[in-house]
Amino acid sequence: MSKTIDYKFPNNNNPIDIYSNPACYILNVDSDSLKDLLVCASDGASMKNNNKIYYYKNTGTNNIPSYNLQSKQFLLDKTIDVGEGSFPVSYDINNDGLIDLFISNSGLHRESYLDSNSILHSVFYSTISFYKNIGTKANPAFKLITKDFANLSLHEDLINAYPAFGDIDNDGKAELIIGDLKGTIDLYKNTGTITNPNYQLIEQNWIKSSNLSSYRNLTPAFCDFNSDGVLDLIIGNKNGTFLYFKNKGTKSNPVFELQSSKFGNISTVDTDYSYFGYSVPCIIKDENKNKIFSGSYSGNIYAFNIINDINDGLVEPDTFFIANKINGYQSSIALYDFDNNGFLDMIIGNYAGGVNYYKGIKNVKQNIKKTDINNCQISLFPNPATTDIFVKSNLNSTIHYEIINLMGEIIKKGDINSSQNKINILNLQIGIYIIKLYSNETKGILFKKLIII
Repeated sequence: MSKTIDYKFPNNNNPIDIYSNPACYILNVDSDSLKDLLVCASDGASMKNNNKIYYYKNTGTNNIPSYNLQSKQFLLDKTIDVGEGSFPVSYDINNDGLIDLFISNSGLHRESYLDSNSILHSVFYSTISFYKNIGTKANPAFKLITKDFANLSLHEDLINAYPAFGDIDNDGKAELIIGDLKGTIDLYKNTGTITNPNYQLIEQNWIKSSNLSSYRNLTPAFCDFNSDGVLDLIIGNKNGTFLYFKNKGTKSNPVFELQSSKFGNISTVDTDYSYFGYSVPCIIKDENKNKIFSGSYSGNIYAFNIINDINDGLVEPDTFFIANKINGYQSSIALYDFDNNGFLDMIIGNYAGGVNYYKGIKNVKQNIKKTDINNCQISLFPNPATTDIFVKSNLNSTIHYEIINLMGEIIKKGDINSSQNKINILNLQIGIYIIKLYSNETKGILFKKLIII
C-alpha cells in the first residue's frame, strides 16, 4: 500500500500553518452533530503565542469529514488575549473620573531561529494594551486604544513588563514606571497632555539599589503608605516577597530608600506548585487601612491587612478573602469599584494571557465556620449518562448546579436537594460537560466532569 503525506492538510486553500507543535482537536464546536477541527500551538516555549486558534467546520460527515476554515482566531476575537502572561492595572490616565485599564504581558513572539547546533531559540518582547473607559461610572465600557502603549515593543530587551502609574514630580501628570524580568525598573515621563498622553523613556534602571539588582520579575505599585503626602513603593518579585521603598523626598523630588526586603514576612510561595512565589501587589485603602492583595505562581490571590504604621512591618492575612486556583498560574490582580456600586470588583490576569472579571457583591462574612464543599461526599451517577443523572450527597442543604459546555456556556442550571436529586439531561447534546456544584451552607465550588452519550 502506498502512502502519501498531505502537507496542506486539511485543504489546499487554507492549510494549517502554525509555527511549532500544532495540536489538533476533533470535537463538535457548533452543536450540529458533526465533529469539527480545532488547531492551536502546544509549544509554550517557542510558539507565536497569540491570535492562533484555527476553527475548521466539518461540512462533510463524521466518517468522511470535509474541513473548511471559519476563523484563525476562534474565541480570541471575542475576548482579551495579550499573549503570554497578562498583568491588569487600573488607572485613570486622562483624569476624566473614569478608571481605565492597562494589561501588560510577559511577551509576544518576535522571531525564532536555529543556532549552529540546530537548537531552536525564540525572541519575545513585552507590550501594554490600553483600554480606555468610554462608559460611565455606573456602566463602564472599555475600548481598545492601542496594543503598544508607550511603544514598549521598540525596547528589544524588555520582557515581563509590569506597569505602575503615579504623579511623583507633582506636575499633574502621572509618571509610568515599569518593572521587568531582569530586575530593573525604568522611568517613563508623559511628554504629552493629560487627555492625550505620550510616554517617553527617561531613565533605565531608575531605582538604584544593590538589593534590587538581585531580584527578578519586578512588579511595582505606588501608594502613600504612611500618609505623609508622597508616594511610596511596594515591589513584588519572583521570590514571592515584597520590597518596601519609603519615599524620603518631596512631592516634586522623590527619593526612594529601601526599608525592607521582606516586608511583613509575606510570602506567596506554595511549594505544591513551585519554590517561587511571583508576588504581584495591588494596594487599596479599605476602612482607612492599607490592604495588600497579591497574585502568585500557584494562582491563589492573597490579601493582607497592614497593622498600624507600615514602618512596623506588621501584617495579618485577610482569611475571608478567597480566590482559588481556577484563575490560572501566575495570577495578577486589579481591584477597583468599576461599576460604582460600593463594592470592589476584581480583574485577574494569568499565564495564559487572558483575564477574568469578578463583580463585587455585598460582604456576607459570617462567624459560622463553613465546610469546604470539596471535602463533602458528593457523587454523580450514572456517568456517562443519557437521560438523567442523580446527585448523591451527605449535605442536608440545597445544592445549586450549573452544567457548562466546553465553550464556557451555561447550558442548564437549577437546584437539587435530598428529596429531589435528579437532573434531566435528555435535551442536551452528546459530549463532555463540566457540572459546577455549590451551596450557601458550604464554602468553595466543586467541579465534576459529566459525559453525555
